[in-house]
Amino acid sequence: GPEFPGCHAKVVIVGAGPAGLTAAIYAGRALLEPVVFCGLKGSQLLQTTDVENFPGFPGGILGPDLIDKMTAQATEAGATFEYEEVHGIDTSTRPLRVAHGWDPEAPEW
Repeated sequence: GPEFPGCHAKVVIVGAGPAGLTAAIYAGRALLEPVVFCGLKGSQLLQTTDVENFPGFPGGILGPDLIDKMTAQATEAGATFEYEEVHGIDTSTRPLRVAHGWDPEAPEW
């Protein structure tokens, strides 16, 4: 099934775009050891050329370059990355359970 038994994380972030990577940087700096689920394709910015409206880059930046810089910073802060899809989050139990992996039809609650 899509869940890996025995894997625990204090913080799980679903998505590796600018918002998810910013969350990973802050969580990592707080020593929460975040795990970022990137999906199989990564951020949409990986397919974007010029990003002209991101703070700190007045002349613009290429989407893949922005994601590379943010991923490197999140990694330095202590984030780890899983290149898998998230298929569901069970919020009825604590700790929360995240169904992830290759088979979206098989969450194992």
